[in-house]
Amino acid sequence: MAPRDGSVGSAGCDGEGTVRGKIVDKATGEPVEFVNVVVTPKGSTSFAGGTISDEAGAFRIDELAYGSYVLTVSYIGYQNTTREFTLSATAKNAHFKQIAIGEDNLLQAPFRKDLMTSVHIRLLRCMREYHTAGESVIFEQRYLEALLE
Repeated sequence: MAPRDGSVGSAGCDGEGTVRGKIVDKATGEPVEFVNVVVTPKGSTSFAGGTISDEAGAFRIDELAYGSYVLTVSYIGYQNTTREFTLSATAKNAHFKQIAIGEDNLLQAPFRKDLMTSVHIRLLRCMREYHTAGESVIFEQRYLEALLE
């Protein structure tokens, strides 16, 4: 069964769990929309699941097999942030009440705000609708990085 929120997970044979949370700006406490959220098995770079945050900064990734994972949060203009979690028969859900992300010192805040014009935001909203197999998360990140060059 595919997740209803457009996220991509990896179905597990021994059981499945969910990770969810909310992403906020460290300086303002405001929710951050369109943040890439990728889950990889701990000790591996294999893709286990992914999505992007919604307008409230919320994300949810379903259908993750039981095991230990690393959740990576990335967004242009902000430092990547990671969190570890484990899913099991006794802990089927991981909830990160709030993940605060801080600005990357290499990119000045005004530049980041100029980058996210209404056109780019509309593009990202369209991309969320077509989000499949984690490939659009990678495409979105590469597209926005190309805009910085």
